[in-house]
Amino acid sequence: MKKFVKITAIVVVCLMAVAMFAACAPSSVEKAKEKLEDKNYVCIGYQDKESEGLQGGIIATKKDLSGDTVTAVWFDTVANAKEFYEDISGDEEENLKRSGKCVYWGTDQAIKDFTSL
Repeated sequence: MKKFVKITAIVVVCLMAVAMFAACAPSSVEKAKEKLEDKNYVCIGYQDKESEGLQGGIIATKKDLSGDTVTAVWFDTVANAKEFYEDISGDEEENLKRSGKCVYWGTDQAIKDFTSL
């Protein structure tokens, strides 16, 4: 019985780790553009390493005119991303999410494409 509990616990931990890594936002504008262009999105990206806090952003729209779109911004620190997230979370933005230094929002499918491996 103890062996079964140990194996079950290990399996649960492994599944949680896989789920956690599978739903992460890209770590930079370049990686996001590359990933979304491969999934048939038109991307406009911006980077500015000299601005205070904000490192860059991207707006991507699906080429098939389905209306799927995602907007994401990256910050230099997690604290700056949290502050931005909290500032705009009271707005009417649907699907607003934060992952590390990235804050993103958009349609369900676009967010799924943005965060998938």
